[in-house]
Amino acid sequence: MRKNELMSENDVKSMLGISDFRSISKDQIIQFVSSIPDMDKEVAIKCIEQFPEFEKFSNNALQFLTDASNTIINDNKSSRKDVVLQNQQILDSLSKILEKEDISPEEQEFVINAMIDVANSTAAIHKNNNEFLKNIFSKLTTVAAVAITIGGALLGVKFIDKKD
Repeated sequence: MRKNELMSENDVKSMLGISDFRSISKDQIIQFVSSIPDMDKEVAIKCIEQFPEFEKFSNNALQFLTDASNTIINDNKSSRKDVVLQNQQILDSLSKILEKEDISPEEQEFVINAMIDVANSTAAIHKNNNEFLKNIFSKLTTVAAVAITIGGALLGVKFIDKKD
């Protein structure tokens, strides 16, 4: 498609496969935004003005992602805490075994190795958790960037119109 090929609202609706802008889906919004450079600026502005729920949709989408992320992080925190507490209980039990006076050197070695395994397990939990949180943050940042880009594209079209 060449620049300004979409010269009317009907061209845009036809390209999106919709009868009006009130029935536009999320995928069609993304398709619409990506096609803004191919639209006459007047047409783009008129189309954007017909999105009665665009701001609400954007805010709801970001709120949903925020809520979902908070739920995931809180569930993760609780789950991680439970595992770490279980590991601590195991270490406490193993420590009590080491306090016994009649423990053989072989048993001591076995208990110490078991304690090392539990400590390594706890360290792995923390490492995996940090990677998990980093991944969640990365995905949220990407989604926020896309939302800001879409908003910026829409606002940019309005801004360009006001300058001319």
